[in-house]
Amino acid sequence: MQTAYILNPENQICRTEGPWDEFALQNDGAEAIEDKVVGHSIWNFTVGFEVQSFLNAVFFFVRRSGAMFETKYRCDSSDSQRLFSMAVSPIADGGVRVDHELLRQFEPQPAGKLAVLEHHRCFNRCSMCCHFKVGNEWIDPFATPEEAFFPKSHTICPSCKNSARESLGIIIDFPRHSRSE
Repeated sequence: MQTAYILNPENQICRTEGPWDEFALQNDGAEAIEDKVVGHSIWNFTVGFEVQSFLNAVFFFVRRSGAMFETKYRCDSSDSQRLFSMAVSPIADGGVRVDHELLRQFEPQPAGKLAVLEHHRCFNRCSMCCHFKVGNEWIDPFATPEEAFFPKSHTICPSCKNSARESLGIIIDFPRHSRSE
């Protein structure tokens, strides 16, 4: 599966491509269908200050350098792990094209009865690798299928921050002590 969106220089979504609506609806994202996102700022649909900072740095890098930026990220659902690639390319008049391609999907076998955590015990979730910060550890929710994790907020974990810095070839000014750590 491949989808894309086009941003104008003000980071407003101009259009989507591919099975955008189908993917949104399969993931309980009725508010993310094309008719509801086109004409609006990407920041209206991006959760978490650090995630917004990361994407803003990527868009700035692509526009300024004229080079494409590529990375991999997880976009898991409650019952499957999904690995995507994201390619951000410059287009005419200061816009960018953001392509997403599903690389792999894995649906683990249920481990039996889930021990659902109380919602007041929610955790920060990395928007790149989908790991949750539990104490001082970043945990893959599929590594402990007997527990259910709920995102309290979205951030970018230290490992993904370092990968982003290396991928961009520049220093991204992420806050050293963010609110989510």
